[in-house]
Amino acid sequence: VYASALLFSPTQSLIRGLFKREELDWITIKPAMDNTWSPCMSTLEGHSGWVGSVAFSHDSARVASASDDRTVKIWDASSGEC
Repeated sequence: VYASALLFSPTQSLIRGLFKREELDWITIKPAMDNTWSPCMSTLEGHSGWVGSVAFSHDSARVASASDDRTVKIWDASSGEC
């Protein structure tokens, strides 16, 4: 598990619990995450290539994704709209 991926796991998930000590202390602005995994997860569809990078905005309202198809897309974190 990548340490940066821990930020996107629910606060009470098994993954977060097992790897809590691996969290990066220098990341001061973290996305607001639920306590548990949602039964309905969204899939952001729109890139034609492999997505190599994903980041939340400082207010957790938007998600940016970058793909090897040479595109960057900005998504609404609540609705999944691009």
